[in-house]
Amino acid sequence: MMRATQMASPLAAFFLLTSAPTDEAQKAWVLWRHFVPVDNPEATETWKAEQGSKTKQGCESEVKEYRELDPDKRLLDSAGRVYRIEYHCLPDTVDPRGSKGK
Repeated sequence: MMRATQMASPLAAFFLLTSAPTDEAQKAWVLWRHFVPVDNPEATETWKAEQGSKTKQGCESEVKEYRELDPDKRLLDSAGRVYRIEYHCLPDTVDPRGSKGK
């Protein structure tokens, strides 16, 4: 007959593995705005993250809302430069700005 402690270890491992979220949609997602210069190649592109994490579905829903509110997706800054705005939903582990080397 198996001891309770011998059975508990594999059973605990099973529950840990099966209860962990493996679906991409359950991970935390971030809505990023990507400002791309349209009329000035010397201007730099910029990435800005919206605050708070979301589900993938929630993030994509927000992107849809932004696109409906501003279908042209353009921004004019104080210096008169025009930027195209792109919206991206990315896992919170991804930073589209790239690595920050020392």
